[in-house]
Amino acid sequence: MRITVLIENTPAEGLYHEHGLSLWLEHRDRGYLIDTGASGHFFDNARTLGVPVETAKAVIISHGHNDHVGGLERFLQEVDSTAPVLIRTAAFDDFRCVKSDGTEEDIGFDVELINRYSDRFCVLGDGHASLGNDVYLIGDHTQGGPYGSLDKTLKVLRPEGLVPDPFKHEQTVVVEGDDGALTLISPCSHSGIVNIVEDVRRLIPSRTVRNIIGGFHLMGPAGINSTNCPPGYCSEVINGLADLGVEQIWTGHCTGLPALRAMSACDALEVHPLQTGMSIDL
Repeated sequence: MRITVLIENTPAEGLYHEHGLSLWLEHRDRGYLIDTGASGHFFDNARTLGVPVETAKAVIISHGHNDHVGGLERFLQEVDSTAPVLIRTAAFDDFRCVKSDGTEEDIGFDVELINRYSDRFCVLGDGHASLGNDVYLIGDHTQGGPYGSLDKTLKVLRPEGLVPDPFKHEQTVVVEGDDGALTLISPCSHSGIVNIVEDVRRLIPSRTVRNIIGGFHLMGPAGINSTNCPPGYCSEVINGLADLGVEQIWTGHCTGLPALRAMSACDALEVHPLQTGMSIDL
């Protein structure tokens, strides 16, 4: 199994970077594109890195925020592919970020894509899905509790007004390795990464989540050098993951640098930073 970071916040020589995330998963001679970043630059990086995104068996959209689906139209326009776009029904909601001064930012994406490319979308409702090849999509994550979302700025516009985002649009990729251990790819983990791992363990009790790749949404409103969590929370998360059997994580994007440093200081498991262009072999 190999995961290549096509685009992420962290710069790398000769590659584009942005506040967004796109990953390429190779597993048993099949490729899957997971998210498309905030723009089409993931595709430019894929060309530079020699990643054949045109061979994707599926395009998996982890959730409906524009920093993960902003490059989808370019893929649909320019890539000669028949890969289905796997996305949750709720990803087409009207997502907003409400800033501290009360202003709203539209963080959704162009939902007209589903009309222009209706033959390409496979819209998933509630529940979970198997893609074959020991690759699964897990949705309907547990919300709240001590490890629930700490970001109170994320909202959905309903007829009655703005309401907290229930993250029904979020789905996580789970890959079973040759040794039976699981790798979990969770690009933003809005529901809380410990909650998500616990959900996977309940669904697949005979397997251990050994590796996690993705963002943990601990970045604060001031950007990559800020955090939204209280002191000690990051070590609680790391210890919670270690107690569940996790051995390694690769994190970045929405995690933020303070949280990444705090997690790296813990000894309970291995913590690695994500970076544009890197590959992870498992």
